[in-house]
Amino acid sequence: MQSEPDLVNAAAVGRGGHLSDPSPPRPCIFASAASIGLVLCLAGCVTERVITGEPNDAVVPDGARADAVVADVEVAGAVDAAVADAAVADATVADLGRDMEGACPDTVALAPGAAGPFAPATRITTLEVPSSPQRAQELACRMVDGSNEGTGLSGLLRLLMLDIGDLVRRDEEDGSIQLILLGHLDGWNAGETGEEASNVRLVFYSGEADGDAFRVARASFQGGDPANAPRSAFRAVSSCSRLVAYSGTFELDVPVRDSGVALGLTLSATTLFGNLRAEATGFSVRKGTINGYLTFESIVALLTGVKAACESADPPSFCEQAGQFLAGDPEPTARTLVLPILRGLDSKVAEDGSVSGDCIGDGDCNAVSVCFAFESGAATITGIAP
Repeated sequence: MQSEPDLVNAAAVGRGGHLSDPSPPRPCIFASAASIGLVLCLAGCVTERVITGEPNDAVVPDGARADAVVADVEVAGAVDAAVADAAVADATVADLGRDMEGACPDTVALAPGAAGPFAPATRITTLEVPSSPQRAQELACRMVDGSNEGTGLSGLLRLLMLDIGDLVRRDEEDGSIQLILLGHLDGWNAGETGEEASNVRLVFYSGEADGDAFRVARASFQGGDPANAPRSAFRAVSSCSRLVAYSGTFELDVPVRDSGVALGLTLSATTLFGNLRAEATGFSVRKGTINGYLTFESIVALLTGVKAACESADPPSFCEQAGQFLAGDPEPTARTLVLPILRGLDSKVAEDGSVSGDCIGDGDCNAVSVCFAFESGAATITGIAP
């Protein structure tokens, strides 16, 4: 979506910083390491062996993610910290250069079949929240700032009896999908490779089935009005078939099975990484992660939604287990009962969107780090649902 020179020329975005090693830079490193442009170049120059070439509906074994991440996740960690904080103070030139020695191919050109107002599009087909730091490392979630390494949400999902991976899978019997989560790379046009596209946004929509295709749900837009901005949109770039999206809020409405209730989940300071592929009818992402922060205010809002669902005429089945969370004011309940399940606050999200994990012990943390590992396959969006 931008060539390497374009990415490096974005250096003015950075806020300052330094590399700890004064050694001469490798070829891709010829701007301040604090610049967003350099950061995205580093993200793109990860060796291409992470591209596996499976078909869209392939199931990737759990261990394959860990094996396919080049040099584990050191560079991914530096990239995420730099996107959030515009600094790579802990990286060395040698560490960064090690991961840029392999091939760096662009994607193929986007096919004509991927044209249209909501093209190219993708649908998330696998989704996982790591249940342990070890699993988070296997899924390359170490890039999430905070001591929980993105695992905090797993305990709450278990309490609410929600298998978030099951929600995005297509039912083998009737073909239904409970949670249709669509992505659109707005600005990537047919005939362009990933690096040739410019001014690209990654927009997420909740969707509805439309035969073998999908329609965008109106709830995907602010106020439920398609005339307004989408609720989840990110700046996006691609280099070396590596997709990086950043500077966005990720909003997800998680449906509760057989209840008609959806719980709202909002992640702040969200970044996304994945291996990008152009497909005949859209695009796919392999070994992707969505990395963000569930602020205390968002936790209170989520708990308020749980309470409202359990007070409805047809409460979800988890309400019997969640009784202790339903009484009293949601804010103290969130602090005394829910935060321990989330493994506590481990990050600080500032007003300017920067994130720090150095708040533990200072009583200054205000968010829980959250990681979703995902993969997606090409999809067709026919329009907006009535």
